[in-house]
Amino acid sequence: TTTPSASSGFGIKVSGNTFTDLSGNVLQLQGTNISGLGISYAPSMWDAFNNTTVAQLTAMKNAWQLNIIRVDMNEYSWRVNAKSSGGTPYQTIVKNYVANITAAGMYAIIDLHWAAPNAYNGSLSGNNAAGYADGQPGYLDADNAIGFWSSIATTFKNNPAVLFELFNEPFADSTGSAWDSTRLGLLLNGGSYTF
Repeated sequence: TTTPSASSGFGIKVSGNTFTDLSGNVLQLQGTNISGLGISYAPSMWDAFNNTTVAQLTAMKNAWQLNIIRVDMNEYSWRVNAKSSGGTPYQTIVKNYVANITAAGMYAIIDLHWAAPNAYNGSLSGNNAAGYADGQPGYLDADNAIGFWSSIATTFKNNPAVLFELFNEPFADSTGSAWDSTRLGLLLNGGSYTF
């Protein structure tokens, strides 16, 4: 699989408040989210992503008139480079899948879907490793999110067809409490909050 480069002319950039291609033409993004890589306790699902070919993605692109696919990810599996049921490392699967998406002429959004703070203990999976992504917290975690995004940015920095989505659908806290002004202020100005 060939990964696009800026010299290939395929990529995306921001111009003002508009997404454009590398030549400056305004883009209308139309796509889908394909779930499965975000779930850390179901590595049996991951091999399907590694085995998805450029031809299959091109056929899907044409049939559904897509130009972008959102790739949901989990922090823990990327950080420890967990293995799929078939034995393939998580990072290899993600890299291959994203390369195939962009080789098919589509953009890819890397989405941090399941963060993994150290306090998580794997209660859903039976895995007792600290930081196991056993659910969706309300927002990024201070323990591992910076390292996750640093690694992702380094991995995909040479592919101009990849976008980054900081966090999937931030919500209140585990009790379901609504966002209050304190928590909304944290999104705007940074800081810390204990749920």
